[in-house]
Parts: sequence; structure tokens; C-alpha cells
Amino acid sequence: MPLGFRIGPNRRYEILSELGQGGFGITYKAMDHDLSRQVAIKEFLPSFVAMRGENASVVPLSDSVYQDYDWALQLFLKEARTLAQFHHKNIVAIHDVFEANGTAYIVMAYLEGITLSQWLRERPGGATRESLDRVLLPISDALGELHNIKIIHRDIKPGNIYLTANDVPVLLDFGAAKVGLGQHSKSINAILTPPYAPFEQYRTDGDQGPHTDVYALSATAYECITGEQIPEAPSRVGPMDPYEPLVGSQHENRSGSQWAQAIDRGLGIWPEERPRSIHEFRELIQMGAQRPPHQPTIGTPPPIPVSPQSPIPNHGAQGGGAPPTSFVTRITEGFADRPGLPLKIAIGVLGLAIIGGAIALLSDSTVDKEPDPRPGSPTDLALLMQEMRHGAADSKWEDVVRHANAVLEKTGAQRPLPKYAVESHFWRGIARYHLEDHQPARDDLSVFITDYEDHPGLEEHAPEALVTRGLSYSELGQYSEADQDLAEAVKIDPKSIGVLETYGRYLLGRHDYARAEEVLTNAINNRPNDKEFVAAYRLRGTARIALKKWALAQNDLTIWESSSPTAETLTNSGITQLHLGQLEDARKSFNKALQTDPDFAAAYGNRALAWYEMGRWDDAVQDASNCITKNPKIWEAYVIRGRILADKKARYREAIEDFKRAIEVDPEIPTPYFHLHRSYSAVLDFKREHAARIKYDDLRVKSPHLSDTIESVMNPIEMGPSFR
Repeated sequence: MPLGFRIGPNRRYEILSELGQGGFGITYKAMDHDLSRQVAIKEFLPSFVAMRGENASVVPLSDSVYQDYDWALQLFLKEARTLAQFHHKNIVAIHDVFEANGTAYIVMAYLEGITLSQWLRERPGGATRESLDRVLLPISDALGELHNIKIIHRDIKPGNIYLTANDVPVLLDFGAAKVGLGQHSKSINAILTPPYAPFEQYRTDGDQGPHTDVYALSATAYECITGEQIPEAPSRVGPMDPYEPLVGSQHENRSGSQWAQAIDRGLGIWPEERPRSIHEFRELIQMGAQRPPHQPTIGTPPPIPVSPQSPIPNHGAQGGGAPPTSFVTRITEGFADRPGLPLKIAIGVLGLAIIGGAIALLSDSTVDKEPDPRPGSPTDLALLMQEMRHGAADSKWEDVVRHANAVLEKTGAQRPLPKYAVESHFWRGIARYHLEDHQPARDDLSVFITDYEDHPGLEEHAPEALVTRGLSYSELGQYSEADQDLAEAVKIDPKSIGVLETYGRYLLGRHDYARAEEVLTNAINNRPNDKEFVAAYRLRGTARIALKKWALAQNDLTIWESSSPTAETLTNSGITQLHLGQLEDARKSFNKALQTDPDFAAAYGNRALAWYEMGRWDDAVQDASNCITKNPKIWEAYVIRGRILADKKARYREAIEDFKRAIEVDPEIPTPYFHLHRSYSAVLDFKREHAARIKYDDLRVKSPHLSDTIESVMNPIEMGPSFR
């Protein structure tokens, strides 16, 4: 807002200066003319869903983000009104809350002083125990009071702790509206502050609570003592946590052992590793605590939901479709369109020994000749094992878990585990994976993998156990362990179609295209001229598209297409031809794709791009429109149509609407903003042109690898990674 601007009831507040701004708003110094005092006013303006309009108004960037904006605005108001009833000397006082200009404002006490960040910059040697007691203990007391009324701060950091001229620490800038907007719009980056945010804040459904503030307060205390910031939470979620505990370090003498121990506990990666309340955290400081041995832990990043497609057929099936004694992969076809996030993969567990058309009953080769350690006969045990296997064959996973529990209950504490118990851990682990109970699944399969070599006959299940444990690790965010398990499964069974395809898909889902290409190349070399293994060519072709190895991708996809001419493979072939400049061949491939599946949106979108390159504007507009009709979530189609309307037909208003719709689909892509600002300039709407240009520049800084041109149009769910 401009200096001198009057706002609020009866225009009582006059803007004097801007104090600061962030991703969610701007804070001003103002004069309250009714009470003749200076105040601070925070304006709600989340820059990634809203922008400045005319006459100091705030407007959503597009119609589709209006609900996100309004959702967060209501949270902003609700929390402000709650805090206005709350009085604590270490929490900034709220004088007034009001709505105006399409947004909301909080009027707070204006404080003279400096932030804790500024204070620390003046003391490079770090804070002492006395400084921590004077600054952070009062803040922790204020947090405890807030937690009692169910308010979590969610953004504690040195920049949000203010030290007044009277040396009173005051907590600023609460984050409920940020979290609400993140949960509603699924945007994460804008609603947390690394490195103070714990890992649960990196996912929209993370377990947030008082322990979330404990982590951030501990990270702040760590920085006060050491002068350094802790490693960001995602970098800690691996087998080698780079965090260096304070206990036993050179900094412990400065902080005191109680603070050091409390901070180490408060910085546990998992919520359950930390004190569950501020009260527990303060008790550690006052009494000291023994930190449990540090063990590497790995967090769980937010899963990307993908639409399940048809399962990969059982290439190794014999006769009437009965599977071999290994297993058959059943894997979702979709790939996430953001790097670093896990691919949801499921495997079909059909690894059953077929004897005379029936599942083998428990025999001497299946169960050790040992007396049942608890009441019940071997016949009872055999029946349980039979039912457990039948349950697996029928995908009745709850039944599998129930029967496995009964078998393992009979085992009791018997060690070493008998063979039937080891096998029961295997089946229970498989079942738990399918029930999405991934940590117990991992634990069961770990028992099997540790013990199966002691029991001849169980080794046939080893590849499946490793693959399934690897996928469980992936679901738990433990990617290094997942990779190790999948690689080990390939070593054990290097010619297994299921193992190799699963590993290749996993690497594609992780967007590790170079390794996916390597693994799939090795797989193809191990199965030369194997017609049952053509799916590997399709996967390698997908990886090579991502790596922009167009000619090689074309070769792979041609092999796959000759075996299985689906709309997807034909479209992929067209994309490679498009990038090789073979426009007419590309158009023909897209035509064939649409003959195979008239509803395949990505084929329309990519054919529109071919028409565009060929200068056939009307055909390009028609195909872009068809793509949008079939799947309105492909942002590239809006941009293609908008560019033609703007650049070739001077229909700027229609083009602007297309670019805005592209932004609705994905507000983090710079390309639509680039064309939007050009179109606003053409219609002399310079305010919006300026806002779009600023947003474009911001996104280019954040994502310099993203292109300003459309390279291909691929629906991430239908096709795989989208290349922009």
C-alpha cells in the first residue's frame, strides 16, 4: 500500500512505512489516529495465489485459486481473533482485526527493538546458557500457553522472535493460515521455513502438533548456541543423518548439559523421538535427560496419488495363466510429475507352488519336524499354513494376516525360528504391504530376509521379499534402503521380468532416468530377442525421452510398438519424431494413437504441437481444445491454444483466459506467466502485466531448468513425466 494510505474503520490507520514482507503478507508501520499511537499492521497477501489489484485491493491470481485464497483468509481471521483474546507478555498483542480491500488486516502493537536473527549476527560467538534462559525460556512458556488453547505456531525461527528495547522476547507471525492454504492447495514450499521446519511440515497430512513447535524451538536454540543452522529436515532423512548432537560437542560447555540434551531430543526426526509437549521440553532443561542412542531415521514424504492403470500382464505365465514360482508384478502405470517423490507401486503376490493343480499342503519340506511348542497338532498348523496361502492366492490380505498371526502365536518365543514361522513372516509382510501397513510389512520381511537362508526351499521367495521390502522402504521415504533391496533382488534373479520391470519403474518414478536407462539396458542385454520382455523397451524409451535421447528412444518405442501398439506407445513414438523434426511422421503416429484410443488426451495435445510447428493454426487450436475437453488438467494445451490466439489471431482477451487456466492447473510453471504478461501488455493492462512479469521472474529464479517453450504435451498420469 502507498505511504499515506488510510485504511480500517473510519480510515483510522495511516500507512507510514513498510516494515517487511514475506510469501504470505506485508507488514506496515502505521499511525492509529483514534488513539494517537503507532501500530504494526499485517496485510494478508499470499503472493503465490494472490496479487495487488487496483486501489490497493488484493485479488486471487485466477478463479480456480479463489477457494484456496478464501480458505486461508478465513483461517487467518480465525486465528487472529483467537489471539486477540489472548494476553501474554511474550506474544505480540493484537489490537484490532478487520477486513477490507478483498483481504484482511491484523493491527498489532508496534515494538521497538531487533529480531533474534539480528541479535545473533552481532554475536558470532554464540549465546550462553544465561542468554537461552533469558530469551527462549519465556518463549517456551508462551508456546505452552498457546498449545493449551489448541494453537500451534508452526513458524518459530529467529526472525519471528523479537527482542524489545526493554529486553523482552516476543513471539511474532503465526502460521495457521499458511498450513491451511498448504493443506487446501497442496503447496508445500511456501508454508515452511527451512531449516527450522521438522519433516512432518513437508507433507500436507503430516502429524503436526506441539512437537512441531518443539523441533523449531530446538533448531532456534541450536543456532543460538553454535552460530550455525541445523541441516534441513529432508537432508536428515537418510541412513547418515548429518546432524551433530550437542551432547559431547565443544558447544556443550557453553549451553550447559541440560540445554544440550533437551535440544538433541527436540531435534529428533520423527515426532515420537521428541518431547511431545513444551512442558516435557522444559522439564528436560530443568532436570536434564538421557538422550537415547541416536539411530538414523527416515521420514515419509507426501505421497503423490496416481491413477491405477491396467496391471502389467504376466509375461511368464504358463498354460491357463498360472504364474511361475516367482511372482508377477502388478504396478501402477502413472508417474509423479514432481521430482523426488515416491511412486506408488503395488505388486501382485502369486508366488505359489503348483502341485497337481492345487496348492501344496504343509509337508516335511515346508515345516520343520519339530513339536508344536503350544497346544495344537501339526495338522492344525498345516491347515493354518494352507489357509494363509489360499488367502494370498485370492488376495484376501486380512485373512493372510490373521492366519499368519495364529501361526506365529504358536511359535511363541522359540528361537531360532522354525521354517513355518519364517514363511509366515514372509506372507504377513506381503499382506501388510498390500494393506498399506508399510512399517510392519518392512519388519516382517526383514525377519524373512534375515532367516530364509537357514531353511532350504524358502529361497524362491527371496526376490519377492526384497522387492516388496524395497517398495515398503520407498513408501516410508527410505529411498537408499529401497534402492539397495531392489538392486539386490536383481542380483539374485537377473533374468526375472517382474524384478527388472519393478526396479525400472521405481527408478522412473523417482525420476532417476539415467539409472533407469542403465538398469533396463542390462535387463534387455540379459534377455536378448526375448519377445516376452518388450515392456522393458517401452520403459527404457520413456527414460530416454526424459534424457532427450530422441533417436534411441524412437528405436526402443518402435520395438515396443511393433509388439503392443497402444495409444500410449504410439504417442511416445510421435513425441520422439516431433523432437527429431519428423513432423509428418509424428502427426501420423498421433493419428494412429487416436485411432487406437479416441479419448487419449495427450495424443491430441501433442498433435496440436505438431500442427503448430507446421503452421496449421486452426488445426492446432482444434486439437488443443480436444485435449482440454478430454483432460482439462494438461496445462500445455491451454498455452498452445493461447499462443495461437494471441500471436497469430490477436485475440488477446481469449488468450489471457487460456493462460490463466494453465496457471490454475499448475501455478508453479513459469511459461504461462510469460505469455500472460505479453498479452496483458498488448491490451495495455500494465498493472496486471507487471504482476505477471514479477511472478514469471520469481518462478524462473526458483526453477531455472524449466523452459519457456512447450516441448511436449504429456499427461503425468497417462503418460509419465511431463517435459516442459
